[in-house]
Amino acid sequence: MTIAGFFRGIHEGMINIRFSEPMHNREFQEGVRGHKWHRYYHLIASIRDLSMLGLGIAFILMKWQYAGLLAGLILMWEFSEVGQALARVKYPVMFDKGLAYERVVFMDCGRWILRGKIVYLFHVIRIMLAFGIFYTS
Repeated sequence: MTIAGFFRGIHEGMINIRFSEPMHNREFQEGVRGHKWHRYYHLIASIRDLSMLGLGIAFILMKWQYAGLLAGLILMWEFSEVGQALARVKYPVMFDKGLAYERVVFMDCGRWILRGKIVYLFHVIRIMLAFGIFYTS
């Protein structure tokens, strides 16, 4: 699940690249063609798709529990955020005006923008929550 989340994040980061971000190649104004890794876009998209397909097959064939699934989804979310940040700003967290930030959107029900040290704390909490759920089940 972490591999699928990581490559999903990289793919999303490549698509959402902005001209002002470090991973922009300055050749095209916007979109995936403006990304430094543009030549690997189809490979990354294929790895993302195959890992999601493999994940679906694993869910069908393997015996799993809801707690393990929840823990895996939380780790998938974490690695997706890290992949997106790496693809946009070359760091595991997003930066804007020198401060770490993260936009948290829960299915359009709530939207928060975290800034500064709380972003790092949020990453740590997600990882600890996933492992806590997994090991206490």
